[in-house]
Amino acid sequence: MSMRAFAGLAFLRDQLVSPWLGARINWSRSSKLDEDASPSPRYYSSSNLALALGLGADLQLHQSLGLIAGAYVHTCDIDYSPENLGECAPFLSIAIGPRVRF
Repeated sequence: MSMRAFAGLAFLRDQLVSPWLGARINWSRSSKLDEDASPSPRYYSSSNLALALGLGADLQLHQSLGLIAGAYVHTCDIDYSPENLGECAPFLSIAIGPRVRF
């Protein structure tokens, strides 16, 4: 199960290029099977929170059509137990794609 919330703030919306800032929070719940447990396998469940902060720009090409480009810095959506802490560091993702504005 996963739940996600996104909030953004756009500037200069009536211009050819409009910059924006965004934040995303993602909460997920998962369970995993520990087959090494004896005498029988056990399920473990975990709840994780991931955050992302981003910035980018919209380029208006024609009326409501345009391009969007942005970059996000993410935190990991993993179990933060001591054995997993060294495996995941914040990472960057870059997205470029079409945009339709209504």
